Amino acid sequence: MMEQYEKERKEEKLINNLLAKLPDTAYAEVTDVERLIALEQENFKQNFSVMMKFIENVKQECMMQQHYFSFYNIPEMLVKKKTTKKEFELVQKLLLKIKQKYLV
Repeated sequence: MMEQYEKERKEEKLINNLLAKLPDTAYAEVTDVERLIALEQENFKQNFSVMMKFIENVKQECMMQQHYFSFYNIPEMLVKKKTTKKEFELVQKLLLKIKQKYLV
């Protein structure tokens, strides 16, 4: 029940955030909506690419056992891989979500 509520809340937030990016006019043209959707899809692909690269790096350099990795090795790995600020912030958000979900 609570999981369904959380899922619906996230979907509503996503839609509201997307609608907030539309121009402040009495109506929205289809091209505006299509452009926003294309932009969001491109942003998602870029973020997904960063996350997949990060996951592969963690698997290669921070594995302890098959299903476990060391959080303590991650900062050193990020420095060695010369992570950009944007990539670092994205990874930091992911790690915070992991910490809140599984380690608290």
